[in-house]
Amino acid sequence: MQRRQYRTLAFTLLGLTVFLAWLGIYSEGLHSPAVVMGNLGGGFAMLGIFGWLVFDDKTAAAGSSRYLRVWITAAIIVLGLQILLGGLTSANFAASACPTLPLCHGEWLPGVDLLQALDLSRSLQINDQGLVIGGAERAAIHMLHRIFALLTVATVLVVGYQTIRAGNALRSIGVFVCLVVVAEMLIGITVIQSNLAISVAVSHNWLAGLLLLGLLRIRAS
Repeated sequence: MQRRQYRTLAFTLLGLTVFLAWLGIYSEGLHSPAVVMGNLGGGFAMLGIFGWLVFDDKTAAAGSSRYLRVWITAAIIVLGLQILLGGLTSANFAASACPTLPLCHGEWLPGVDLLQALDLSRSLQINDQGLVIGGAERAAIHMLHRIFALLTVATVLVVGYQTIRAGNALRSIGVFVCLVVVAEMLIGITVIQSNLAISVAVSHNWLAGLLLLGLLRIRAS
């Protein structure tokens, strides 16, 4: 990696650190969707940059094919979007909005209230018990997160399979990302059926971080 690239990444990390510190000091709390998304997006961005700095030079000699690089790039983009959708689901306190599988209140697709769930400028209303008062937008963003999860799993499995098939030094990483993405899917199902046990919910984020690092490890070759 060139010195200019290191400098750019260093300034980006500094900016993210200041941004996250500012959110922590001046935020309106977790009932602000913008704050939740800022924390999640900033945290995963920092993880990705640190991962790239660690992996870039160490895997330079592995030599992934151009075809595999295209799939890896696509997988990273899809995973990034899925992580953001997961953040929106959390920001809307929508993880428990659809307690059944595969349908959500008898529906397959998100409803027209989805646009409301994407609005980060609003503040969520709280009842006397401190619980969020939400509407149909919670189920809509939940279902979109589920649907996009299928695309994420499929894309990552293609990358893992192609990496294993290449038979190079990254074969073990290909196995790793396949196992992690399957585990992530199973954890997501468990989150829905376990009434949001905090340990399960946290592991969902941990696996997403590991999956991001695994894909970056392959992409850096």
